[in-house]
Amino acid sequence: MAISSKTILIVGAGFGGITAALKLERQLRNNPSWNIVLIDKNPYQLYTPALYEIAAIPKEEAAPENMKSVIAIPIANIIGKKKIAFLQGELTGMDTKKQIVYTAHGAQAHYDFLILALGSETNYFDIPGLREHALPLKKFEDAVRIRNKVERMLAQRHTLTLVVGGAGMSGIELIGEFSNFIRYLAERTIRDPACHARLVLVEASHAILPGFDPHVRERANKRLATLGVEIHTDSRITSVTPQEILLNNTQTIPYDILVWTGGVMGNPACGTGSFPVTDKKNCAVNEFLEIDSHAFAIGDAAGFIDPRTKALLPWNIPVAEHEARMVTRNIMREIKGKQKRPFYPAQKYPYVLAIGKKYAIADLVFIRFWGFAGWCAKLLVELRYLLFILPFGDAVRIWLKSIRTYTSND
Repeated sequence: MAISSKTILIVGAGFGGITAALKLERQLRNNPSWNIVLIDKNPYQLYTPALYEIAAIPKEEAAPENMKSVIAIPIANIIGKKKIAFLQGELTGMDTKKQIVYTAHGAQAHYDFLILALGSETNYFDIPGLREHALPLKKFEDAVRIRNKVERMLAQRHTLTLVVGGAGMSGIELIGEFSNFIRYLAERTIRDPACHARLVLVEASHAILPGFDPHVRERANKRLATLGVEIHTDSRITSVTPQEILLNNTQTIPYDILVWTGGVMGNPACGTGSFPVTDKKNCAVNEFLEIDSHAFAIGDAAGFIDPRTKALLPWNIPVAEHEARMVTRNIMREIKGKQKRPFYPAQKYPYVLAIGKKYAIADLVFIRFWGFAGWCAKLLVELRYLLFILPFGDAVRIWLKSIRTYTSND
């Protein structure tokens, strides 16, 4: 008798989607009844934590194709000979009753279980002029565009005001790396000791790194001050023109380049199904991370309310990976006829915050350190992930190449 094949469909090849695909493949590789299909609009996984590095690598040190080789990992290399099929396409719609997803160019795929791991989009909060005049940092092309504009404008003027809107991890890592980048350009490319850049960090909350421990904010403040970064807190951007930003409808700051890292929202595809979405435009999920009885959402696509804090979980990589592991377990439990278990987020997730030239703050939950040791922890975190998704030799090769590339402006 022929075996009826069933499909687990994972949409999105970010950290959550790849984690779910690899974990499920290990569980089901010897089970001919189940197929695993991964869909993404790109043929690669983008290592988004390194985007700020790409935005600050001088042209003479790395061409775009070389930079992309260390940050965009081909999905074909991740899958290899594993029992995972890959379909390249962008999600355009879902029919949850028929259990079908639709992608661009009219393609469709049926599922028995669906995992939405769609990631997020930049949120401009309807601030007048922000979308038109600010540069986002969500894609590889965004990082290259920022890098090129900084080099071009500094070479032309020998002076530059660069504003970063949003003092979360992305904004702080980016402006910290710009300090290295601009010093490199002034000393080695432009060769003008009078070359100067004003680095401005703007945050709407009362402090940088909202939601982080006070000691981390204090240490980050000191590090940014050492790097010459000008910090404006309690400063909400209320409008943007081509030449200046308006803060709190009262204060203006002129700029040459404005980079926006101040907000994200759910992928618009989250709203194409018949299920509800949150105020942040991602999928409302229950305690099992379910959208409905056959579909789950993880990572930035999941609007999960932490039962302890009654607030949405933060959108970061450790949370996405944790959710992916939990959904994987629940799908396996359902396949085996067992009862699902609710998702309980950790009280605290680890992180490493890099702030310029070989300096980082590492909080690994049970131990906390900073400086060069923190930067080493960042490298080890990157190696750990590469070893999870790639064969040993490939992982180490990309890791060593990334270190050489990212430190080229030090």
